[in-house]
Amino acid sequence: MKKRAIIGTVFFLTAISQFASGGYLIYSASDNQSVRDRQMAQLEKQCIASLKQVGRVFRSPDGQNVSLLVGNAKDPRKALSDASAISLICPMYQMVEACLGDDCSAGKSVTWALKLERIVR
Repeated sequence: MKKRAIIGTVFFLTAISQFASGGYLIYSASDNQSVRDRQMAQLEKQCIASLKQVGRVFRSPDGQNVSLLVGNAKDPRKALSDASAISLICPMYQMVEACLGDDCSAGKSVTWALKLERIVR
């Protein structure tokens, strides 16, 4: 009889520890979403800061669209490589419109413009 009581106590304690582990996993899963939200906000700030280093940045009021205008693009190949780098720097946006040439703005110089749209939120 004593052996069965010991085995039952061991199973009971194991069940309690498994229940506590399950509770911790549920808690950490819900906490991961807030960590992910903070990381995405920080990544977006870095994205916008990088875009401002390249040219003028215009954001829509709802934050869903970002436009970048770079005037006087002397080397079109560099402009295209910068546009490719922007797609890597800003993974939460997708490029929906790109323009390279003298028809992208009101001026006569060669400019390039990008329009980015948010895909992650």
